[in-house]
Amino acid sequence: DLLDLTPLPISALQHPKYEALYPYPTFNPIQTQLFHVLYHTNANVLLGAPTGSGKTIVAELALLRLKLQTPHRKCVYIAPLKSLARERLREWQKKLRGLGWKVLELSGDT
Repeated sequence: DLLDLTPLPISALQHPKYEALYPYPTFNPIQTQLFHVLYHTNANVLLGAPTGSGKTIVAELALLRLKLQTPHRKCVYIAPLKSLARERLREWQKKLRGLGWKVLELSGDT
C-alpha cells in the first residue's frame, strides 16, 4: 500500500530543464512515493504496478538523477516487446532532445 502523501510538485526536481519535461503540476501517488529514493539516492528499486500507473516516469526519475550526477554515463532501458521499445524510443527522442541527449534502439533482431 502507498502512504497517504501530498502529491509532490514537479518543482521538486529543482532543475528548470527537467521540470519543463513534465506538462502537469504534480507527480502521481506512485511517483511521489518513490521520488526521494530515485532522485536523491543510489538505492535499487523494483516496482511492480499496473499499466498506466506511471512506471515510465518513475524510470525517468532514476535516469534524470544518473545524468545529473554523471552526465557522460549511459542508461539502458529494456522492454519486453519490440513495439514498446519503439514507443519509448520515439517518446524519449522527442522529450529528451532539448537536453541534448541521444536516444538509440538496440535490438537482437537480424
